[in-house]
Amino acid sequence: MLDNYFMDALGGIHQMNRKPFVYDHKYCEVYDTPEYKRAGYILNTLRLAFVKLNTEETWKLGPLLDFGYGNGDFLKVAKEYYPSLYAYDIADYEAPEGVCRIKSYDREALPFARKQFHVTTFWDSLEHIPDWEFLRTFPSMYIVVSMPYCHYRNCMNDMEYGYNLHSDRADDWFTTWKHRKPDEHLHFHDPSSLSETMKAYGWSPVIINNDIEDIVRKGSRDERGYSVQNIFTALYKR
Repeated sequence: MLDNYFMDALGGIHQMNRKPFVYDHKYCEVYDTPEYKRAGYILNTLRLAFVKLNTEETWKLGPLLDFGYGNGDFLKVAKEYYPSLYAYDIADYEAPEGVCRIKSYDREALPFARKQFHVTTFWDSLEHIPDWEFLRTFPSMYIVVSMPYCHYRNCMNDMEYGYNLHSDRADDWFTTWKHRKPDEHLHFHDPSSLSETMKAYGWSPVIINNDIEDIVRKGSRDERGYSVQNIFTALYKR
């Protein structure tokens, strides 16, 4: 394993020492490019469909919280269906009109002390949060997570190369992986390690891995030409 990273007993990889990372308007500028807007609308429509289809027994009731809402494009798509929407982000980017922005995710802070969310979405955001302890008491029925698929253990456990014999190959992959962004991305998971981690915080997996985002955020191919998934989406229930 690379310096400054470690793998825990559940298979997640974590950065140890980190420097402060600034999330501001400059960081969010990419969201406003025409190419991103076009792809983003398709992506957020797919995300909304995933949420609706898999929490449909009461999804119309809301409320929904988008945790790490970026420029709010997912919330703009969701507004057509959810009468009650909330947003949290560390970056100072305005939430869409009609969406209640939350300033803190501390359970003791209002409105979390009184609010129970039906669904909370973490689109590309959970891996940015240093401490996940808040998940133990997080007031939501469902949590949806999308994050980069970390193939470190797949590299190590590839039977063609020999089980658990090629940590050097895994390190080589991790070193050049586009989603290894020091100080920005702090946690790295595959679907199995994330589900085991979420179980430890009290969340039961409903869907461990869905590759719907790769329709837009395309994966890659390994040296043998095999398709490699880029992003996975998972659903958990309290």
